[in-house]
Amino acid sequence: NEENFYFIKAEHNLYDKDKSIGKELQKVELSKVLKGNISDTGNPLEEVLWGEEDSGYKRQLENIFSDALVNGKELFFNFEYYENLKTVMKRPNGNEEIINAGGPFTKEYVIALSSMSSDYYQFVVSAAKSYNVDENPFVEPVQVRTNVENGLGILGAYTTSRFVFRFEKYAEEGYSIQWQV
Repeated sequence: NEENFYFIKAEHNLYDKDKSIGKELQKVELSKVLKGNISDTGNPLEEVLWGEEDSGYKRQLENIFSDALVNGKELFFNFEYYENLKTVMKRPNGNEEIINAGGPFTKEYVIALSSMSSDYYQFVVSAAKSYNVDENPFVEPVQVRTNVENGLGILGAYTTSRFVFRFEKYAEEGYSIQWQV
């Protein structure tokens, strides 16, 4: 019955013959990733956790969530990635021309799910709130949460599980899929 806290992030890596040629963080929308995880009130989990407010700190913390409403139940994640295998252009004479078939190269999607301590969660949330009211003379300052006293303490901790999905593309053959969990 203990509330747990999580952070999720995703990135997309591109390799050419095992040499990294690009890396990009992917936007993770919890409302889409957690769809299907419905609370007792019938509201999507993300909406109940964050409400409808679109404050600055909410956007900074959009990948952090709690399992308060699904405690003791399985939590399902739904990730969808779309990729063009090739683009075919039809000429006026009826001939087809393949454009952007690319390859051979490897695309890798990495999903990292981190479980964090309550102290670390409270620190991150309070730091984001404090940052967003900084230098605003009309708002009371926000105290950043800490458990360090007289120089002793542990700010917090987290552990991460990474799920790696690799897609190897060959010019005309499509994708060969490798799952690595």
